[in-house]
Amino acid sequence: MSFTILDTKKFCSRIHPILKLVRKKATLPIYTECRFTISDKSSYVHSTNSEDVWVSADITDVIKVHHACEFSITPNWIKILKGAKGTVEVEVDKNKLTLTRMPHVVSFPMGVDIEDWPVGNDVCQADEYFKCTIPNLSDGLKSISYAMGTDTARAHLQSVYFDFERGNLVATNGFQIDVIPGVLPLKKELPNLIVPRQAVKILETLKGPIELFIKKQVPKKVPRVYCRAGQVRVGFYSLSGGYPEYLRVFPDFNLPVMFKVDRVELLNLVTDAYKAVRNEFTPAVNLYARNNNLIVYARSRNQGEFRVTMPCTEGLPPGAGFAMDCKYLTSALRATESEEITFTFEPGINPIQVDLGCPSNRRTLIMPIKDQKCKQPYVYRCAEQDSISGREFVPDK
Repeated sequence: MSFTILDTKKFCSRIHPILKLVRKKATLPIYTECRFTISDKSSYVHSTNSEDVWVSADITDVIKVHHACEFSITPNWIKILKGAKGTVEVEVDKNKLTLTRMPHVVSFPMGVDIEDWPVGNDVCQADEYFKCTIPNLSDGLKSISYAMGTDTARAHLQSVYFDFERGNLVATNGFQIDVIPGVLPLKKELPNLIVPRQAVKILETLKGPIELFIKKQVPKKVPRVYCRAGQVRVGFYSLSGGYPEYLRVFPDFNLPVMFKVDRVELLNLVTDAYKAVRNEFTPAVNLYARNNNLIVYARSRNQGEFRVTMPCTEGLPPGAGFAMDCKYLTSALRATESEEITFTFEPGINPIQVDLGCPSNRRTLIMPIKDQKCKQPYVYRCAEQDSISGREFVPDK
């Protein structure tokens, strides 16, 4: 049982989405391995993390089959191929996989029995699936995936919501929410999807248009989805349950305060502030707005205070201000390429809306924070116009 890899560089790039799903440690061995199905007609590489997500890649055109084989193995041997040039011979037996035509002959032990692998059905019949093609899905997922959470106890906060009714991509981690309009086609007949985190991380690595095959819903069952881009296929189940009505979270501003700032300049200031407190156990950088200025403030026990004032492009009215944690703002600034961003808020304990501007009407919502020194919530009225607060919000020098 053997085959020849004709182009190692193309072979490694083809199975790159497969490796995104393979775990380093898992309770079941198949979650740390890849399944290779090599035959004269077609050859595939499979990987899965559970019954919810699986991915496969067609490698028929990058290998030459001498004898058909099927085996499961950890992807450690693929790291050796990245430094190889030209063709590589692969010999397979029951106990090991051997690479020849290398500077040294390298062998790797085989993994679990093929019979232990779940059988994945990637055949999409037209009468059972809704079909749609999304040209820029991977770019949209790359731009919004920063807003997903990492709390495994709440799966809906580590996912991306596909709202086909409005054409929006939505992600939230509980402290901020990001909405990108116009990425999805407006098709009300398609069921809305809650795409799990691991499926999102694979889809954002794909190139070109992505075809979605959504299985027609069966009562009391979540939709099953297949995605196809070139030679790679991804399958997953949408998360069960309903997604919150996210548009209700965005406030209806009665007397909004709006001002613009330069995105690149603000991002550089926040990055410098984090460098100043990088040795702290829990580094914190806050953004304060007041009297036509933005103030980036960080405090370190060893290096003292970091405080930089940045003028706004369009000024703040007297007495209006807010404060937010830059941990959530920094990722949003890096997710867009627009020159300016717009902050919109209203005095009171309300979230702060940041219009990222690329694409148009894209906006993210970030919760305000409290000043631990003043014990006053932001957003708020400044001390000059609010006799209750009794002091200024900016920390002392």
